[in-house]
Amino acid sequence: MKLNKSLLALLFAGAVFTACDTKPSGTEAEVAEAQEVADIQGDATLQVDKAASQVAWIGLKPGGRHYGTFGIQNGELIVENGSVAGGSFTIDLNDINVQDMEGEYRDKLTGHLKSADFFDVQNHPTGQFVITSVSPLEGSSADAALTEESRKEVDNAADAFLPEVQNPTHRVSGNLTLRDKTLNVTFPARIEMTDAGLQAKARFVIDRTQWGITFRDDTSPVNRAKDEVIFNNVAVGFNLQAKQ
Repeated sequence: MKLNKSLLALLFAGAVFTACDTKPSGTEAEVAEAQEVADIQGDATLQVDKAASQVAWIGLKPGGRHYGTFGIQNGELIVENGSVAGGSFTIDLNDINVQDMEGEYRDKLTGHLKSADFFDVQNHPTGQFVITSVSPLEGSSADAALTEESRKEVDNAADAFLPEVQNPTHRVSGNLTLRDKTLNVTFPARIEMTDAGLQAKARFVIDRTQWGITFRDDTSPVNRAKDEVIFNNVAVGFNLQAKQ
């Protein structure tokens, strides 16, 4: 009995998926429906330093990966009793910077990411993250937030560019809005308060299709058979600097 070409293609695609990484390493964010945002007055409000802050990303495809940043348009963090209790920031999706390419190919990828296949910046020029809760991690809980996979030695430029956060201090939940879709994500972060202000870093993994970014969805048998796949899991990182 002979296998038809379509079945052979699907089997080959399955072998390719088995042989390569289908998601970035790191902590997978807990994703839920959007949560209510509490009205927190706080003791102080720190303004996010746009020039020193950014949102970073890593996307994977069979045989390679791309990575880069988005700019931050504005933002503020609310401090209560010496700790972050709330706040938000706006992501400038037009301000995308592909870090792993140069010249013509970089320009092509930048344009494609801005198109309706991905972030559709003409209709959705910004994204937003609004904090819904922050709680401290202590002792073994902080250590447990780092998965065994995330402790592996960094062996590629993308993970060197957006490294896992070591020794996270807090568990952060917030409403993430992209393409007018809002979902709540929870992840570990390292938040440090100093006399100069505040620094917050995080890296976590999400499924882009949950926000309606479905171009070359890796669950589609047709995409797999055609070898036209971009993996759904992406790494997202925040690096925020804020001061009074």
